[in-house]
Amino acid sequence: MTTGELSELLQKLDLASSDPKHEVRIIFQTREVSDEKRKPHKSTNVFEIDSSIPYARLFQKVAAVIHWGEPDVLAEALAAGKPVGTCGIHSSQQFWASVCEQAQVGLPLINWRKCTVDSLTSSFLELLKPGLGVNAQKVATTFDPEKAINAAVNAFTANLPMEAMRCDVDRANLARVFDTCHDLKLSLEAYLAVQPRRDESKGFVPYKPLRFGGSRPPRFSISGNPGETPPDSKPARLLDGVALTMDVLDLQASERISTCTSSSASDTGSINAHPSNIALYWASAEEEVAVRTTTNAAYERLVKRPKRTSKLDTVKRMFGVGKQARRREELQYLTVQ
Repeated sequence: MTTGELSELLQKLDLASSDPKHEVRIIFQTREVSDEKRKPHKSTNVFEIDSSIPYARLFQKVAAVIHWGEPDVLAEALAAGKPVGTCGIHSSQQFWASVCEQAQVGLPLINWRKCTVDSLTSSFLELLKPGLGVNAQKVATTFDPEKAINAAVNAFTANLPMEAMRCDVDRANLARVFDTCHDLKLSLEAYLAVQPRRDESKGFVPYKPLRFGGSRPPRFSISGNPGETPPDSKPARLLDGVALTMDVLDLQASERISTCTSSSASDTGSINAHPSNIALYWASAEEEVAVRTTTNAAYERLVKRPKRTSKLDTVKRMFGVGKQARRREELQYLTVQ
């Protein structure tokens, strides 16, 4: 929105709010405007304020809210029990306006480019009807920030590839290093514990469970992980976003707000492990010796574990396939000697 378009919209708001039959007062909070010399709009019914003022404080003092369609502003307004209107022209703004309209807590989208003084006056009247306010107050009782955060954390962790993230030596720790020689995933603790055995030039690389890139879905760094499914290059998208959102709102309205345990994620630290970081993992020299001994024993068992052979290799070995080729190589070696 240019400075000229903003000034034109403010003039329309001023005229619409000054209707003698339905006079309203408006606090207009601007977004960032490129013209710093522009003076704030001030009149009897419209008072323009700076964008730095917290809008959450304003929502407690007003009867209704019209916003630009940001989800956080919408959530804050509904949490305060205020009916809402969405002003904009983009698809995301249309989506939130449709959700609020179907939930009977808001208005259809207000197009700031096409709106008139009469249409704005009508929007103000609709927004201030008692029915919308009552519905908004009911929706406000379903808002619980802690519950929302816990639901987001649970949804995130439910889709983590836990098996691909576990260390092969100690499954209680996250794998951060990959031993390419033995196809083993190691945590930083295990990586340090086997330090006398390992050779930096022989296949120890940073490990990431998933690879992201391009327009393809993420893929496992190592094949054969549990839960790995072939990606669908063109997944069907036949979902009605507005209807799904309405179902969620209905579900929240019918449920009692329950206490959810909060979960936290600890910092996994740097990918690179150096001898100077040993104090981060072991509290004493005795603990270091004990952990090194246990970890090296587990690592030794995994390294010496016989590799699985494919069915094709087993069949070839049974029928002696490849013996003649190996015999020719042995004869050639003896001839060279």
